[in-house]
Amino acid sequence: MEIFENFSALFLDVWKKGILGIDIFQILIGLGIFLIFLLFRGFISKVIIRRLENIAKRTTNKLDDTFVEAMKGPARFLPIVIGFFIASYYLEFSPQAQAFIDNVNKTLITILIFWLLHQFIQPVAYLLGGLEKILTRELINWIFKALKILIIILGAAAVLDYGE
Repeated sequence: MEIFENFSALFLDVWKKGILGIDIFQILIGLGIFLIFLLFRGFISKVIIRRLENIAKRTTNKLDDTFVEAMKGPARFLPIVIGFFIASYYLEFSPQAQAFIDNVNKTLITILIFWLLHQFIQPVAYLLGGLEKILTRELINWIFKALKILIIILGAAAVLDYGE
């Protein structure tokens, strides 16, 4: 009998202290919040983006098609960022762990912002297609590729800045 009492006492202690000082129930709620946003991600990709694609296909303008196609990835990543932020906001971490979680949140938001900027270049390139009268098509493509690379480098530098 003493073994079961020791086991139950140990089980309750682990349940209350959990991981990093967060009890298991809070961790389960945080995971539940994150999973809800993962389901919302599926909803965004299956319903909202598909409807936007259908609307864009009905128009004769190809700019909206290009814009919807470019924003698919960031739109699917947004619920993950928001879900992680809300779940981490709900949990009460130690000051050291909270600093790490804050850096993870900043990193996810920075990735989202720079991904949006990177993806936004394609619709802008489509808009500025009239530059072919002034510049060659190869030079225009080179400029937009250079802009994409610059955004990737700036985004990586911003993310690495949070590691300090």
